[in-house]
Amino acid sequence: MTAETRPTPRRHTVLGAWAVREVASFHLGRVAGALAAEGLPLMVLKGMWLQHYAYRDADDRPFADLDLLVRRADLPRVETCLVALGYRLLIDAPGDVARLYVSEDGFQLDLHYDLFPDGLFRLRGDAMIARGRRDEVLAGAPVLVPEPYDGFAHLVGHFVKGRHGPGDTKLLRDFEELARAAALLPDVAAAHLVDGGLRRAGLYALQFARDPESFAARTRARLPPDPVGEHVVRAIGVPHAPEQPQRPGDRLFAFALDHDLPSGARACARRLRALAREGGVRRVFRPTTLLHEDAK
Repeated sequence: MTAETRPTPRRHTVLGAWAVREVASFHLGRVAGALAAEGLPLMVLKGMWLQHYAYRDADDRPFADLDLLVRRADLPRVETCLVALGYRLLIDAPGDVARLYVSEDGFQLDLHYDLFPDGLFRLRGDAMIARGRRDEVLAGAPVLVPEPYDGFAHLVGHFVKGRHGPGDTKLLRDFEELARAAALLPDVAAAHLVDGGLRRAGLYALQFARDPESFAARTRARLPPDPVGEHVVRAIGVPHAPEQPQRPGDRLFAFALDHDLPSGARACARRLRALAREGGVRRVFRPTTLLHEDAK
């Protein structure tokens, strides 16, 4: 193969992104069709939603799996549908609000039955579904996508929950692309973060915007004054990279950024109780997710 005909890295990237989109669309169509037949609402979150609704060029927002949200009360029926379609439960993390399913060909579905673990923050999955917008493009059957301000608030909470920092440029770009595409207003976005219990999460996540005129920076500037929250954000600092040893306090990262410290402490206690019920004291100190033997 000559230098002139050798594929460029960009062409490989585009091919990979296209292939993932096609596989994801196939699986979303299967799941959406089955749930629609049962009258169960289904919302598409994060990667696939952002790629279609926020980015001008879909190849600028790759994703690897499907993030789906269902109502908490619907979870048993939804899981019955997934098993009937041939998906297997792979990971169920105690105290969390998502379960990872895998298809026979290895594609992963991250099934959420709420947005944040243990009652963390006030933005709830059922309310987000109730405000969701109908979509008939992403799948062969109707699905829901987030109302844009709900979607922005969820991205902020996800940034905190995942202990992300200034190096997570893809996630930071999501804030800006969604704001541009949906014409979000900083004042409204800030008020929505406060209503969802995400004021301190916003203080943390939105501080990494390098451009003071960015949507993230302007939204942060419109959050109500919170001296205690600012102190907590400074105390947290920048999280360690995944390959670095984690500090003992890193496990409390998201709980410290709940809408107030007592609420964060209660959410953390619920998380610890869930871990202890699942695997005793050892589980509390090593809160790894549970790999089900029957899913191997």
